[in-house]
Amino acid sequence: MELLELSQIIFNVTLSITATIIGVTILIFIDRTFKAIKAVENFFITLDEKTQGVYRNVNLLLEGIPIVSFISKLFKKKSKK
Repeated sequence: MELLELSQIIFNVTLSITATIIGVTILIFIDRTFKAIKAVENFFITLDEKTQGVYRNVNLLLEGIPIVSFISKLFKKKSKK
C-alpha cells in the first residue's frame, strides 16, 4: 500500500467519524429544541387552566358575598324581634 492510499483511507475514516459526530449533535440539538417548545406549550396550557380556575373561584366568591350579607341581615332582623 502506498503512503497516499493509506493517508486517503485515514482521511476518509476521520471524515466519516466527524460527519457522524456532527450529525448526532445536530439531532440532539433538534430533539432538545422540540422538547423545550413542548414544555413551553404545556406551561402556557397549565397557566391558562389555573387562571380559569382562579377566575372561577373569584366569581364564586363575588357571587357569594351578596348572599352571605343578605343572610346575615335576615339573622339580625330575627334576633331583634
